Amino acid sequence: MQEIKLPKLGQAMEEGLVDEWCVNEGDSVSAGDTVVIIESEKTVHELPADQDGRLLRKLIGEGETVPIGTTLGYVGTADEASEISAAPDSDSAAKTPTEKTQAELGQRAELDGRDEPIKLESPQADESGGIESATESPDTATTADGSINATPNARKAAQVHDVDVTAVGSALGVQQVQSEHVGKYVNDSSIANGGTEIRGSPAARRIAADNGVEIAAVGEELETDRVRMADIDRYLERKAEDSSPTDDRNAEPTNESNDPSPTVHETVSVTGGRKVMYDRMQTVSRDYGSTTTVARVDVTQLTSLTESLKEPWQKYHDVSPSITAFVLRAVAEALPEYRILNAEIVEGDGSGDDPLVRQFEDVNLGVAVDTEHGLLVPTIYGADERSAVELGERVTQLAEQARNHDLEMDQQQNATFTVSNAGTFGAYINTPQINPPQTGILGVCTVNEEPGIVDDEVVPRKIMHLCLTYDHRVVEGSTAVQFLQAVKHRLEDPHSLLS
Repeated sequence: MQEIKLPKLGQAMEEGLVDEWCVNEGDSVSAGDTVVIIESEKTVHELPADQDGRLLRKLIGEGETVPIGTTLGYVGTADEASEISAAPDSDSAAKTPTEKTQAELGQRAELDGRDEPIKLESPQADESGGIESATESPDTATTADGSINATPNARKAAQVHDVDVTAVGSALGVQQVQSEHVGKYVNDSSIANGGTEIRGSPAARRIAADNGVEIAAVGEELETDRVRMADIDRYLERKAEDSSPTDDRNAEPTNESNDPSPTVHETVSVTGGRKVMYDRMQTVSRDYGSTTTVARVDVTQLTSLTESLKEPWQKYHDVSPSITAFVLRAVAEALPEYRILNAEIVEGDGSGDDPLVRQFEDVNLGVAVDTEHGLLVPTIYGADERSAVELGERVTQLAEQARNHDLEMDQQQNATFTVSNAGTFGAYINTPQINPPQTGILGVCTVNEEPGIVDDEVVPRKIMHLCLTYDHRVVEGSTAVQFLQAVKHRLEDPHSLLS
C-alpha cells in the first residue's frame, strides 16, 4: 500500500498546499497516474501513484496547508483498505488515520470556537470491492424550487472551489450532493459554465482576494483556464507596469490635504516566490555570520576563447559558450579542495549544543535564475564530473525550465553550493546572500574593459569581479581567499578548463 506524503520541494520549504485531488476515493488508478497536485511557494508538483489500485482514502482536503511529511492519503488494493484503520501502536489501541484526522479537526474546532468538530467515519468496502466515501450526515440547502441536500464534506469542497452546492445539484440532477459531485462539477467546465470557466487553485484564489483581483480577469489576461499562484504574480506585475505614471515634467505637484507624507503609488503583497526570498534572507540576516570577499579576475583570454568556441559549440552541441559555464567548471574543480564551502550547517545531534557542519563528497551546484515568478535555484548534480560544454548545456536547459515554471521537485533540491550571475544585468560588484543551509555562494559580476599592464605596457583588458559570500562562523577568511584564488587562476588559464 502506498502512503502519499507531502514531499520537501525545496531546502527552505516547511509546508505545502493541497491544490487538487485528481481522483475520488474508490477510483481506480494505475502506476504513474497523477493522484494529487500540491503547491509550495515556488513550484507546482504532481504526486503519482506508484502502484496499480484505488485511492483508498483522502486525509487532507483541497485548499489545506500542511507540514512536510504529512500523510495526504493512501493508494492500494481493496483488500488493504482495512489496514488504514487497524494498525496497532504502543498503547495497543493506535489511532487510525481517520481518528488522527478527527483529533486534528477537534483541535481546529476548539481554535475556531466551534462546539463540535466535523464527524468523520472510516471508509468501508462496497459490494464491488471499491471504497465508499466516508459516511456523512447531509445538510439541506433550501432553494426556490424545494431543497437539495449536501454533505458537510461537499459543502467544504464547494467552499474551497467557490461554487454553490445548489448549482452543483441542479447541474448534475442530484438531490444529495456529495464531495465527488462538487469535484465533477468543478473539473468539467462544460457543466459549470458552458466550457468557458476559468478556475483558480486555492492558493491563487487566496492571493487574488488579498490583492482585490478577479480570477477570471487573470485567466483572460494570461490566456489560461487554470490560474495558479505564479499567474497572480505575473498579472500583478503587468498591471503595475501598465499603471506606471506618465512622465509629466510640466505638471505642478499638488497636495490638497497639506499632508507631508508621501503618496502611496501601490501596495504589493509579499507572496509566492518573493515570500520565499523574504523568509530566506530574514533567516540569513538573523542566524548567519555572512561576510564577502572579492577577487578581480582578468578574463581577456576567456572571452577570446568563448568567442572562438561559438561556432563549433553551436554546431556540435547546440549551445553557446558562456562565461557562466566556465565559472561553474572552475568552481566545481576547486570545491573538493575546500569542502567547508561545499557544506551545510545542521543542528546538533542532541548530545550537546555544538552545531554540526556536514561536508559533502558530491558537488551539486545551484544556479540562480531570475524568472517572472521570482528567483529560482535549480541544481546541477555532479557538476565536478561534467565538462564545460556539458555544464553550459545543463544550465541552459534548467534556466528554460525555470522560466516556464516546469522544474521537477528534485531539480530544486540538494545543492551544496550556489552560483549567482548578476553580471548579466550589468552588476559591477554584487554581494549575494547565502542560500541556507549552505555555507557559501559565489556572485559573478559583469565583464568590463579596463586598463591593465602587460609587458610593461598599458593595454585594454577584460576584467570581471567574483564575490564570495560565506558564513564566517564556520569558514575562515584565509580559506575563502584561497578558494577565490583557485577559481581565479583557473579562469585566467581557461584552456585548462576544457580538459
